[in-house]
Amino acid sequence: MTQDIRKTLTKSSTTVTGSIDFWTNIIGAHIVEYNSRKKESFHRGWPTEDDTKYDYDSDLQKGVYDNGIAVRTGLLHHGPYVGQYLGCIDFDNKETFFTWCQESENLDTLSRWTRVDWHNNPAKLRVFFKSKTPLSNKRHKGIEVYSV
Repeated sequence: MTQDIRKTLTKSSTTVTGSIDFWTNIIGAHIVEYNSRKKESFHRGWPTEDDTKYDYDSDLQKGVYDNGIAVRTGLLHHGPYVGQYLGCIDFDNKETFFTWCQESENLDTLSRWTRVDWHNNPAKLRVFFKSKTPLSNKRHKGIEVYSV
């Protein structure tokens, strides 16, 4: 992983506009509206839709993302990393995270080299990464990996 990619992945924003810009322009990921409190989206076709023709700015202006967003993992179709894969490791609890990193890492250390989203709840955190090859999607005892 090169230094510029490290800097790109660790940039963060606390505003809706900043988050949309980060995921869609800086990374090139596809996002959709997602009600994070209810854990639901009414956007059913997003896993397969063509995001190269998507107007994120228009939806942002309409308030579509006001309740939250979901980020699609997998092959990136637009932006600076076209052809690479966005992956995510989703930890269901702190114990799984500490087991995975063998307590040699903490959130601060990890966030220096990759994107970590935890929404003020370290018991549920997501670690994002980019790769030239996809990982298989897996689910096992408190951890889920999404890449394709």
